[in-house]
Amino acid sequence: MGRRTEGGHAARWTAAERARYSQLMQAREAWASSTGPRSAEGKAKVSQNARKHGPLAWAEQRLTHAYLRSIAALLVVKYCGRGIQ
Repeated sequence: MGRRTEGGHAARWTAAERARYSQLMQAREAWASSTGPRSAEGKAKVSQNARKHGPLAWAEQRLTHAYLRSIAALLVVKYCGRGIQ
């Protein structure tokens, strides 16, 4: 595991390596100790994860930036005409 080719790229795992790694992960049972948030504050915080990391987050950020750029352009037009820079 963690092998590299001469070009520095990760080497592809063989079927035997994948099976061995799968057995190791099954034996570890990491999900058994994963409890998630317990407090109301923690639950409220993680409920907003999709807003930052979800599939629509990128589109929402682009729209917000476009909106702010348009407001900035309007302010420049408005105040540059009065001599305020």
